[in-house]
Parts: sequence; structure tokens; C-alpha cells
Amino acid sequence: MAEEASTEAISGGTYYQLLGVQPDANSEDIKLQYRKLALKLHPDKNRDDPNATERFQELQEAYEVLSDDEKRKAYDQNSDFILRAFAEAGSGDDESRDSFLAVPSSRTFWCLMVEAAIGDDGKTITALAQQLEDEIWDELSRGGVCGFTLLHFAAFAGKCKACQALIDLGVNVNAKTQPLCVTPSQQFCRPTPLDMTSFIQNKRAREQVQRVLQAADGGWGGVKMESLDKLWQGLIKHQLTLIKDEVLKFTKKLPTSVRRVLRTEPRWREIINFPGEDAASMERRRLKKAMGVWRRKFTWVLISDASSSGKERIGVLCWNCFLVVASWWLFGFNNFELLQAILVAILLMVLSSFFRGINPKEGWDRVPSQKQVQAWLPAEKEVDLYLQKGWARLCILVDLTKSSIDQIFVEWDRCRQAGLASYSEDAKTRLTQWWRSKPETTYVETAEIEEENEGSNPRSKKHANIANRIKELKAEREQPGSQKPAGDGPARARGRRRPGGK
Repeated sequence: MAEEASTEAISGGTYYQLLGVQPDANSEDIKLQYRKLALKLHPDKNRDDPNATERFQELQEAYEVLSDDEKRKAYDQNSDFILRAFAEAGSGDDESRDSFLAVPSSRTFWCLMVEAAIGDDGKTITALAQQLEDEIWDELSRGGVCGFTLLHFAAFAGKCKACQALIDLGVNVNAKTQPLCVTPSQQFCRPTPLDMTSFIQNKRAREQVQRVLQAADGGWGGVKMESLDKLWQGLIKHQLTLIKDEVLKFTKKLPTSVRRVLRTEPRWREIINFPGEDAASMERRRLKKAMGVWRRKFTWVLISDASSSGKERIGVLCWNCFLVVASWWLFGFNNFELLQAILVAILLMVLSSFFRGINPKEGWDRVPSQKQVQAWLPAEKEVDLYLQKGWARLCILVDLTKSSIDQIFVEWDRCRQAGLASYSEDAKTRLTQWWRSKPETTYVETAEIEEENEGSNPRSKKHANIANRIKELKAEREQPGSQKPAGDGPARARGRRRPGGK
């Protein structure tokens, strides 16, 4: 009876459960129990049982772990925290822990979503996710026991519909767990959801889930499950089984009415009374979380964080001390103004902390060289030509502005002396003449400017000669009584006969 009670307390997937021994059993007891069960569960003696081979392999994995002191210690460290997390979440002061398991509503929603992910119920996952606030959903989609997200469970169970629903909701498809299977001889293993597909026995289901994850740019983790030792593969599988069992135990206690309200009623907080979920406690928890974030940021500004080396942290501390002394010096080392000096020093620390992410060598390498700057800039002749053109256009603009202002005063005097009616007729005539002569004058002036600026261009000279010739012909045509010489007329086209000519 004692053994059964202990087995009931521990989740039904532990290696101790498979061997039927207590967690504090010694090596001799484990060896005797393994030999006894190996004879009983051997596949040759259970040919009618299709699961006999799998059960015997699990028994061997359990014995290989528990018979080795180092592996057994690593196993206990990697599995006990799961049970403690669920046990501690249901008791004690909720405000003393930051885990989502300590918040009743978050724990309930997470367990229901894990259950739906294992059951391939994408509609339930979507409905529950829509009931949550953005910040809570963000925490649940990223968090989990040991870093296993909802997508890890859906991929582990081979449920492609649940995977697609979670991807549509914005869950990170490349989320990694916390380091698993850490021993002196074993590397850090942080599997992604795509790594979990290696545990799917059905080939078709495994290919479907892999197709869904890879379509969303899912990738493998640092250590592939295929290259990982089978013993550690069994440990990872066992961890997921432990979490699944605890989740199913929790969800079995939830009434059907509570499930229906949490899934369909947007005002579920007003209907279901979760302990410690009132507005005041939620605001205190939110404030505590925000203060924790700002505390970590302020600590990073003062002395950096653990990711920096010892020399870097000492350098940051010395620099901040220098800023404090320099700020106090600005206030003349006056004790009454010490608070203002500290505030100025903190401001300078925050501003200078942004430069820590800049690697001096990389920053210096990104500075362009003299040759690169010269290659980016135009040639000196082009710059001089642009400046000359700009200056010429500026002079023309100034002259036009000045002449326009003078002309305004002249036109005003004419209008005042001649009267509005006669001035309108005269202005209309002058405007018509100006408009007819504007295109020709503009073309000629443009050709002359181009001839001056680009005198070496033969094409510009040709255009200027044509414009001058047109101007001369117009002047000769407008002279009264002028007769054109016979030879100046347009030449008759060769090869064509005049009408009636001989």
C-alpha cells in the first residue's frame, strides 16, 4: 500500500514508476527489480501484446538511467522541478512567485490549451486565445514549464491542426526550451517544435507536422534529436509526458460549465471568481513585474549584467564612478546639491550605456576610407560646371525678380494715368505680343546660354546656328518691301516635276 500511495503521488510516467521502486531505492533494489520485470515483460514471452517491445525498451531506458549514479542525479534534477512547479503553484502566496502557474486563471487557460493541443482541437485553442488579454496571451504563448510552449506539445503529439492554429495565432515557431539533459559529458540541448517531431511514430503524421512547421520557417535546434543519444531522447520524452500528465490531472477537475464559460463568454472574469484575481491584486502583480523589468535595466546601466566579462563590468563601474565625481564637480562639490549631481550622473550613465553595444573595431571598420569618399563624390570638373550653371540661373532669377518688381510700379503708374478701361485694352495687346514672342526668345536665349557653357559641344553649336539662322530669316521677312533673292528660296526637290512644267 505504501508503494502504491507513493506511485499515485508521482506522475504515472517516471522511471521509478516503470521499475516499480521508490525514489530513494538503492542500486541493489533497482537491479533486482529490473531483472524481475525483464523476465516478465520480455517480448518473447508476450508475443500477443503489440506493445511488448516498446514497454521493454522503456524498461531498459529506465534501468540505464537509474543504475548510473551520474545519470540518475541528472534525471532527478531534470524531472523533480516539474512536479514541484505544479505542487507549489496550488499553495502559498501567489504574489511571491512570478510563474504563470501561480496565477489561477493563467494556469487554467494554459492547461486547457495544452489539452486542446494534444487533442488536435485547433478551434478550442483559437477560442481560448481570443478570451485572453494581449499581455497574458503573450506570456502563455512564450512560457511553459521548462520552456515547453504550446507548439512543442502539439508537435510532440503529431497534431498538425493544432500546430497550424497556434502558428496563425502568432506563436514563435522557432521557440527553444531551457537547456535540457545537462551533464559534464553532454552538450546543452534546446529543442525547437520541429525537433519534437522526431518522437512521432506515425510517418504520415510526422511528415504533415514537419510540412506545417517548415512552411512557417520553422528550423531545427542546436542538437538534432536523430543525433542525440537514445537515452537522452527518452529523458526529453519523459519530461513532456510528466507535464502532460500533470496537465490532464488538473483539467479533469474542471467542471464542464467552467470550460464552456472560459471558451465562449468574453466577460468570464465577472462570472468566474478566481482567488487573487481581483483588480487590485492584478494591478499589484503587473506593477511588480514592471518594477522587476526596470530594476534589471537599471542594474545593467550601473554594473552591466552577467553576460559581460569581468573586465567589462569593472570598466563600466569605473566609468560610472567617474561620471558621479564629474557631475559633483560641476556643482562645486556642494553637499547641498549632491542630489542634483547624482541625477545628472544617472542621466549621463543612461546616455553613455547606449554605446556599449558598439564594438570599437567594427565601428572603425565601417568608417569609409578616403578613396571611398572620393569615389562617392562627383569629379571636380562636374562640380565646377554645376556651380556655374547654378550661379547663372541664380543671376537670371534675381534679374527677373528685380525687373518684375520695377515693372509692377510702371504698370501701376500707367493704370492710374490712363484709366482702368484703356489700360486693360493696352495691357491685353502687349500681353498677346509678348506671348507670341516668348517661345522664340526663350529658345534663342537657351541656345545662347548652352553655347556659352558648353562651347566645346558640336551639337550645341549646331543648335545655336540653327536658332540664329531662323532669327535672321524672320527679321528679313518682317522688313517692309524686302525682296528675296532668287537663289535664297528653298531648293526644289530633285526628281520631281512641277505641275504644268516642261
